[in-house]
Amino acid sequence: MATNVWKGGAPAVAQVQSYAFAGTWEATDIVICTVGGVSLSVVAGSTTAATIVDAIVTAWNLLPAATHPQFAEITASRSGNSLLLTADTAGVPFVCTLTTTETGGGAADDQRIEGDKVATTGTASTASAGPNDWSTAVNWSLGVAPVNTNDVIVDDPTYGIYYGLSQSGVTLASLVVKQTYANSGVIGLPRANANNYPEYREQYLCVAATLLTVGDGEGEGSGRIKINTGTVQTAANVLGSGTPLEDGIPAILLKGTHASNAYNVTKGSVGIAYFAGELSTALTLKIGYLDSIETDADVYCGSGVTLGTVTKNGGKLHCDTTTAAITAITQVAGEATISGITNVVTALTVWGGTVFFCTSGTLTTGIVGASAVLDFRRDMRAKTVTNMSAYWPNAIQDPAGIVTWTNGIDFLGCEGVAGVGTHRTWTPTAI
Repeated sequence: MATNVWKGGAPAVAQVQSYAFAGTWEATDIVICTVGGVSLSVVAGSTTAATIVDAIVTAWNLLPAATHPQFAEITASRSGNSLLLTADTAGVPFVCTLTTTETGGGAADDQRIEGDKVATTGTASTASAGPNDWSTAVNWSLGVAPVNTNDVIVDDPTYGIYYGLSQSGVTLASLVVKQTYANSGVIGLPRANANNYPEYREQYLCVAATLLTVGDGEGEGSGRIKINTGTVQTAANVLGSGTPLEDGIPAILLKGTHASNAYNVTKGSVGIAYFAGELSTALTLKIGYLDSIETDADVYCGSGVTLGTVTKNGGKLHCDTTTAAITAITQVAGEATISGITNVVTALTVWGGTVFFCTSGTLTTGIVGASAVLDFRRDMRAKTVTNMSAYWPNAIQDPAGIVTWTNGIDFLGCEGVAGVGTHRTWTPTAI
């Protein structure tokens, strides 16, 4: 297995995309140009392909940046009967789709763009390349972008990795992002483009890796690393991160849908399928600590996470998952919040720290130790606990009586709420 190390720094090359107009055009035909979900519609106004292209070029280049910032990054021109689109900033790629319809939106008849009547993204006359592009060969120590079975190391923060992120056909043996990859060292794009529009380019590095390690070694760490391992089984280890670059968004954003994915977090700010609509699976999630039991790790599982067994020795955990029941959570220290509309937990064991149960879902079996708290006070919706055991009467906080205790509470090793003996089950009833 070859080791491929990220260097960055390749010369920037501006993307040029070509769209050939052919077939029989009518003056009433419509051409629709779409960039990042925003469209420009131009009436052909002629039956001559070159004249139609000229009309598109004029309309495109007159668009104000304030209303069409995606288009303002690209300059339109004509070459023969082809529309040419050129990136204004070398090394920054774009995607533009052209479609054609009849007036009123009917299906196109004999007009063609790039030899077809349906949507086309054109032909790359010049592909985008640059110092921040994963797919640019000279950015890598082996002189070629990573391929299957490579061991990949990212440690030099001089050049961030923003583009060429769609590597879904590649499965790496390992991907290691060192803690030295800090400051300018980021992987992926934010959801909001700096030019004031929702980012439409791929935002995650989409590459499979059997072993993924983030934050290895000493350093300040990265404030943004976004990796999607797809459908390949991954063991992901987060040993550290930097301070998040975006307020309220974790520094390390991960997702992957293999049923046996394992996530281990020692330290750092981590989100798994953090944003709405994202999906991920974690058969196991383990959270530990390096220096501070309470604050080293901060992990958020979004609503689209299918979460299996969680073992937590410290840090903070927020589970918002509603995809499926959480198999089991065992907490020794730290804090956890279980939220979501109807988040169901099969087994919850709290030996230390505090767990806030903020869902209307059912807790099937719970155990609360003498130095722990299971708190139902934050969420006032009715909920059910089927089986509950507690080692201290104040370990459970439900002063409003919102919990239905199906089989009561078994006070183990303590005298319950009335001081009348240990290991007795008390079932609350209305008075």
